[in-house]
Amino acid sequence: MVYQSPGDQLARGGSFKYKAVHSKEEMTNALTKGWFQNAQEAMDALNKPAEKEEIDTKQPTRAELIEKALDIGLKVDGRTSDEKLRKRIEEKLYGVHET
Repeated sequence: MVYQSPGDQLARGGSFKYKAVHSKEEMTNALTKGWFQNAQEAMDALNKPAEKEEIDTKQPTRAELIEKALDIGLKVDGRTSDEKLRKRIEEKLYGVHET
């Protein structure tokens, strides 16, 4: 047997459905498609909070900063530091002024 939630069977504050599997191959196939080996696992999976989407915190490369700056009309030369370039881009795009 494999189990999935929600379903028409009520138990322990949740619901689940089930189906019979007749081979290891059917079991493996069902487990890869969101079925579980017991009802409690199925209900727990349904009630588990969605995982937060990973936020990209990687800093842009110098080449990416220069490309963006040129795209939005900023002048860039070799003396401009990455940090200053990033700040100028943010100011131009978002009106952000750091003090």
